[in-house]
Parts: sequence; C-alpha cells; structure tokens
Amino acid sequence: MRFSPWALAAVMLSAQAARAQSPASPDAPTPESTQARAAALYKEGARLFKEGKFREASERFEAAYVADPSPILLYNLARAAEELGDGDKAMFNYRTYLASNPAAEDRAEVERRIRVLEKFSKPKTATIALLQVPEGATVTFDGLTPTPPGPDGRYLLGPGNHVVTVTAPNGRSERREVTLQGGESAQLDFSALKAAAFEAPYNGQLRPWGWAAVGTGAAITVAGMVFGVKAQGAVEDFNAVRREIARTPRPADPAERASQEVAFARKLSAARDDAESSATWANVGYGVGGASLLAGAVLLIVDATRTSDAATFEKGTSTALIPLPGGFGVGLGGAF
Repeated sequence: MRFSPWALAAVMLSAQAARAQSPASPDAPTPESTQARAAALYKEGARLFKEGKFREASERFEAAYVADPSPILLYNLARAAEELGDGDKAMFNYRTYLASNPAAEDRAEVERRIRVLEKFSKPKTATIALLQVPEGATVTFDGLTPTPPGPDGRYLLGPGNHVVTVTAPNGRSERREVTLQGGESAQLDFSALKAAAFEAPYNGQLRPWGWAAVGTGAAITVAGMVFGVKAQGAVEDFNAVRREIARTPRPADPAERASQEVAFARKLSAARDDAESSATWANVGYGVGGASLLAGAVLLIVDATRTSDAATFEKGTSTALIPLPGGFGVGLGGAF
C-alpha cells in the first residue's frame, strides 16, 4: 500500500489548509519556531515517503506531531506504519486520527483500512494505561515525549523493556520499568506520586536546628563538666576545712573558744555552699546539655529519615507482576 502522487498532494494540501484555518493563540509560539519546524518536518517526511523511505518518513512525521499535533500527521504516521508492516501501530494511529478528527472526510476509507489491518495484522505492539497521574504532570517513555494516548486512554508501545517516568508539578518524579510483549497490555498506578504531587519537597529544613541543638547541648554539657570538676575541688576543700578544724587546738578562754567556733562554722559553711553550688550547676549542665543533645539527635534522625524517604521515593524500585491477557508481565516500579 503506497501513496500515489495525487494522494500525497491531497494530504499535504489538507495539512496546509488545517494550519491556515487554525486560530492563532496569543501565547502560541511564533511561526519561526514551533509551526515552522513542524511544517519543515512534515514536508521532509512527505518527500521521504514518496521516495519509499518509510521509516525515515515516520520519524519526521512523529517529530512534526510532537511540535504541532495536527490530526493529519496521525494519518501520515499510520500510513508509514502500514508501509513498514506494523499493522498494530497503523491501527492505533488511524483510530487516534479519527478520534481527533470526528468530521474527517476520509473516515469511511480509514475505517476500511482498519478492518483490513485487523483481519491480517499480527500484534507487534503493546499498550499501557497510566492510572492516578497527577494533574499537570509530564509523562515520558524511555526519556521521550510519547504520542498522545488513544481514545481508550492507553499508550502504544513496542514489545520489550520500557521506562515510564511521570514528573509532578512540584518536581517529584516516579519512574517505572515494565516489560511487555506484542499484543499485551499493562497498567501502572501512580497513586503515591499523586498523593505527594503538591507537597513541597523536603530539603533538610530540620538539619540546621538539629545541629544547633547538638552544638548547644555539647557546650552546656562541657560547662556542666567544668562545674563538676569545680564541685569535686570544692568537696575536697570542705573536707580539708573539716580536717583543719579538727586539728586546731581550742583556746582555754571560753570567749576566745566561742569566737573560734564561729569562725570555723563560717569557713565550713562557705566551703559547703561552694561545693553544693558547683554540684548543682554541674547537674543542671548535665541535664540541660543532655536534653539538648537528645533533642538535636532526634531532629537529625528525623531529618535523615525524611531525606531517606525522599531519596527512596525518587530512586527506589519495586517489582510486580502485571496481569496481562494470556499471562503476566513483569513490572519494576519505583521513583528515581
């Protein structure tokens, strides 16, 4: 099945007319950028198709569709796939063309082509549905922007291993790996990403507070240790005063003895107060410093946990069996 020169000219004129009739949006790219690139790619694809270089033509049509998604390009993609013997991809693009262009004048002919392909084509592609994708998220397959899904919401993929990446508006992304065979179908659920799609990503807000608490706790603990050493010295001074009092002879005169006892009592009381005060401050330092260290450690643990959770969400993988018609497919899921 090949384009005749007249059919190719008709397709090109239809595409040009469709562009001419499309109203310009105030925010639309300039003709020198997106539309000009799409037109150039389309013309190059038409030339390659006419020369029988269907694979190269398909690549140009697909690039043109990504730049400027005109339904006629879906028809051209379907024709190129048909010439390459990929009936499944041709049917997918034909159906998407009709869904995107309900008033297509060639609907009867396109539907006839689909019926013929359904009768003779063997499945060479697979389909995949993405569930719970966050609103406004971007989707890529194997790092590339895919052709829009068909009327049933499923994307068309070739058999083999594929990497599906969905990126939410807040920058969080989830990556899934899936293995498909021709004719099989799968679905991937992005509920976890959707739940976190509009949360501000954690960027270590607790870490400075944790280190500040640890530093403060360490300083207070050191101060407590200093008071502890001082308290130990004060206890030794107190004991030295007691020994001094015990060794000092008492005067025979009652008045002098009384005066001496008062002096001893004051000296002993001062040594005791100094020891008790230092011990109290040491205990306060140990308690407050320890509590601050514990609070800092808790904050750092929470920070590490949240950072690890974010890394797991962004980089983790999981394996799952996906029920498919006639068997199971292997899916690796996670976020990278």
